[in-house]
Amino acid sequence: MVLIGVTMRHKLRLLWVFALLVPVFVVFQNFSGGSNVAAASSNSGITYHGRILNPDGSPLEAPGTQFKMQIRSPGPENCLLYEEVQAIDMSNSQGIFSLTIDDGAGTRTDSSGYNMSQVFSNLGTFNLSSSACTSGSTYVPGVSDGRKFVVYFETSATSGWEAVPAQNINYAPLAIQALQVGGFAPNSLLRFDQTTSSQNTTPLNLSQFNNLMTVANGGSVGSMGAIGATGTTGVAGATGAKGITGATGLTGATGLTGATGLTGATGLNGATGSTGTTGSAGAKGSTGATGTTGASGPVTTISGAVTIGSSDNSLSLVAGGSTAITLLANGQVGVGASPTSALDVNGSVRSNQAFLNASSAPKVTACGGGSSVTSGSNNNSGQIAMGSGASTQACTVTFASAFPNNAFCTITPMSSISASYYISAQSASAFTVSFSAAPGAGTVFNYTCGGN
Repeated sequence: MVLIGVTMRHKLRLLWVFALLVPVFVVFQNFSGGSNVAAASSNSGITYHGRILNPDGSPLEAPGTQFKMQIRSPGPENCLLYEEVQAIDMSNSQGIFSLTIDDGAGTRTDSSGYNMSQVFSNLGTFNLSSSACTSGSTYVPGVSDGRKFVVYFETSATSGWEAVPAQNINYAPLAIQALQVGGFAPNSLLRFDQTTSSQNTTPLNLSQFNNLMTVANGGSVGSMGAIGATGTTGVAGATGAKGITGATGLTGATGLTGATGLTGATGLNGATGSTGTTGSAGAKGSTGATGTTGASGPVTTISGAVTIGSSDNSLSLVAGGSTAITLLANGQVGVGASPTSALDVNGSVRSNQAFLNASSAPKVTACGGGSSVTSGSNNNSGQIAMGSGASTQACTVTFASAFPNNAFCTITPMSSISASYYISAQSASAFTVSFSAAPGAGTVFNYTCGGN
């Protein structure tokens, strides 16, 4: 028997297969045939068993696992002598399988035509198709030739047949000393006695066999002819395949820890680190003493009516070559700009008082019967209350006085409403609110407007 350990990697997992190959029978047969050669029984074969583990150490227990087993010649011709496919259910098997080749349980899939006893015989010549061999189409075995055993397996989780590396089928030690040949004990066979010295003999040909049978049946045989010349020495047989490498021995005990070495020299100073972030500013110092009051500047007093300006009676204050303030005769004032309203300012305006718009309240149109503008509302902000039968398309708010150029407004309901709403149009003089559905009477909206 041969113990085989094989590592196999495929697309889905890493498997360890430990297999035991056990020949159940040994039969030697000449391929030319003969009536005196024993044949294998119907359930004889070669048993192959082992265990398959998943990468995480758990056993493979696929219900529909297929095995394809091949017996091939050992040389570079690599001829397929026998192939069989078997399917087994490995559910609850702990990954352990056992297969018997040529016991009738599988399906033979090669076309060599040789039975199992012929496959392992080293007599004669194997004639095969060129598709069965890597090189050529024949295999002439040496007297000590073994065979190669190749196994493939497939499950629903693989993408095809996965191959186990080829394994050598070598002689088991006790197969060299067989107790029987074809069921006959050694003392039941015609043989040469080699207890004193080795005898170099040749097989009997048909004529010699017939003469032997004539003598055994009581007849006589003619005188022996002259001894023929010695035949040429046959070519040396091929060197047997190298055996499997033995398992790695156990790791030896760890040696004692050596003495601690001397402390090495101090390394060079590292580069200076980057400058840290600047600290926060210190507290503000106290205010210094108030300086003395400077001398008063010159004062010009103008009494009576003063008219300054051009023919349109405008007044301009120029500083640094640019007009800073313009006062028109109609009372409009511009700061950094030519006024087009009561006050035009080009730049920021700061006031320490609240800015109030004292304009009159705007008017509402198409906002339903009884709609109103809340008292105190003006151009910039206020409230409108929707009336009954309000339109879903156009509730318009018209300012009491138009903005110079544009108005920009927003509205917000004072309570939750189911309809959606938005400002669908706005101009310097008015803005329009549209609804997806008519709001209920009394629905109040806040509005805020700015303009330029």
